[in-house]
Amino acid sequence: MKQALLPIANDLNELIGCDDNEDGISEYFETSGVASQVVGNQEGVLVSYFDANGNSLPSPLPNPYTNTVVNEEIITVRVTNPQTFCYNETSLTLTTSSRPHLGIPT
Repeated sequence: MKQALLPIANDLNELIGCDDNEDGISEYFETSGVASQVVGNQEGVLVSYFDANGNSLPSPLPNPYTNTVVNEEIITVRVTNPQTFCYNETSLTLTTSSRPHLGIPT
């Protein structure tokens, strides 16, 4: 597929990471497929990531990724055409999941 003038940022699936100690932070977000999912079959585009304040995050995202916002972090994922600087964005939601609390059998 040829490079699109206006790239497409495909929708991303929510990522869920286990919260081992109930602090709302997970060190287990599997981010290895994020770039390929957001780009799809587009070629020659760049992927970049931004936190809720617009600050740049590493690209590619570390894998596994540790969220910095308790319970749910929203990352903006930008797909850019480096020739035109046109871009499109989508959101990546990282949600922590607490361990289930098991009752003691009586």
